[in-house]
Amino acid sequence: MKKKISLVLRIGLIALWVILFSSPGLFSPQPVAAGFVNFLTNPGLESFDAPYDYYDGHPLQVAQNWTAFTQSGVTPKYMTNDEWASMSGGAAEHLEGNYSQMYWETEAFAAGIYQQVSVTPGTDYAAQAKILSIWETSATHTDDKMLKQVGIDPNGGTNPNSPDIVWGPAEGKDVQWQSAKTSATAISSTITLFVLVTSEASSHPSLRNQVFVDAVVLTEAPSASATSPALSTDLSFTVEWSGTPAYSGNSLEYDVEYKVDDGPWTFWKGKTESTSAAFGPTSPTTVEYGHTYHFRARAWEDYGYYNTITVKLPGVFAEGNGDTSTFVGGIYGYVRNHWACPIAGATVAISGTGSSTNTDNSGYYGLPLPAEGSYQVTASRSGYGSPPAIPIDVYSTTTTIPLTFTLRPPDDVVVNGDFEGDLSGWTATGPVPAVVTSPLRSGDYSLVMSGTSGMTQTHFLSGMHEPTLSFWYKISNADSDDSFIACLYQNDPSDCAATFTVTPTADVDWTHQWLTLGLDEVYTGPVGISFDLQWNGSGTIVYLDEVSLGQGPYKTYLPLTVKGYGG
Repeated sequence: MKKKISLVLRIGLIALWVILFSSPGLFSPQPVAAGFVNFLTNPGLESFDAPYDYYDGHPLQVAQNWTAFTQSGVTPKYMTNDEWASMSGGAAEHLEGNYSQMYWETEAFAAGIYQQVSVTPGTDYAAQAKILSIWETSATHTDDKMLKQVGIDPNGGTNPNSPDIVWGPAEGKDVQWQSAKTSATAISSTITLFVLVTSEASSHPSLRNQVFVDAVVLTEAPSASATSPALSTDLSFTVEWSGTPAYSGNSLEYDVEYKVDDGPWTFWKGKTESTSAAFGPTSPTTVEYGHTYHFRARAWEDYGYYNTITVKLPGVFAEGNGDTSTFVGGIYGYVRNHWACPIAGATVAISGTGSSTNTDNSGYYGLPLPAEGSYQVTASRSGYGSPPAIPIDVYSTTTTIPLTFTLRPPDDVVVNGDFEGDLSGWTATGPVPAVVTSPLRSGDYSLVMSGTSGMTQTHFLSGMHEPTLSFWYKISNADSDDSFIACLYQNDPSDCAATFTVTPTADVDWTHQWLTLGLDEVYTGPVGISFDLQWNGSGTIVYLDEVSLGQGPYKTYLPLTVKGYGG
């Protein structure tokens, strides 16, 4: 009974299959659109030139309108698939029509066929070739020994090693018809399509590595482009893309790529039917303020069936910075300690907005730009002293404000290191430096030095680990005949234990600098700080702010292992 039921079921399924596939319009292959053009001559490789030689009495032939080439290695032997079958007893492999271009060799080779085609410069073209490779024998499937590719030279050259050729990805599946594809924009009125197989040598001279090429297509490619906002003050924004098929009515899918600043292009979307997506804040990458994100899209067009072969080809990605770019504007930067080590978990806040954030493990932070106006930005972290707030002005044209904060050491001994209103705590030499309200690093004042002048401050330290001086400076009206020197000393300002010297050759915006005393890892004794500007030229101006002196970086000691030997 079970056998009868099974037989009836199988007969019914077969009958249903016959009805479905014989009914007009049901599951029948969709032919290519009206007006579809394959620009190749003899694309099915059905006709062949007269033999160029013979091998064991068998004619060696290349398909008409095609030219054989060798990129490297030995030159294979070209023949029809039928002649191969007659010679070897193997199968006369082909996909459509009656013939295919066959070539074979036992040694390593990179070779194939090419055809030059007349086209319209500036138009995008896409190509596909069906290629079957058989490494040594069809009884085994050894992938990636024979790599199959197609390439387009947009200038119409015939050198298979030309850097102008736009090669598609290599297909490595063995004993299986593969679709090798590529696309390019024509530069000349002639382009060249290359069909290439790169093969390793076989393991034995009697084992022939075989290639069959059939059903080659070269046609116009679809176009596509991406769009995104020129400026985003949020860490997430929408990217859109759209395209136009080469032949009206054909469906499209899209590939989308992105790159950050001048980095490499990175895959984002592959053969998607969607036409928009959110980019950021953490996917497909972490979006950060102060960076530009570039996007480009290409379309995949489903052309339908060309004869009996499915044709689905890609368009061309835009070069350079792609189709569109978005700059992510905001307030961003780093919070570091006085020897420039990143501080994680610090809080950065914008006054009067309620907007704040915490730094990551690298000390980085980012905040969206507030509305137009003047604000104060602060940074703080338990265990550190905070510098004065940094003032900022936001205008309608403002896109980004980079701000880096230097937190004070908890044991800072400097008096009035921010020069807020006067020079208390400091001793001046030469023309007395002045406090100014512009330019500012932070707070309401900074110090300006001009002429041959100096500033000193002394302290007695008790058990301070690696005393470290930290300060911000700015140089204007630079003259290379002048010099600016920061010094840490014990007793005599002219006998520096550690120095930082600048011979100004160009103006320098606010820059952080630090140096350690370098006498004892844990120091007890007097220490002095001096800043000296020496004029020998036209008059360099130096601005100072945020001066501190506290414990510095700890040294790292590797463990010492001592082996004992018994006697």
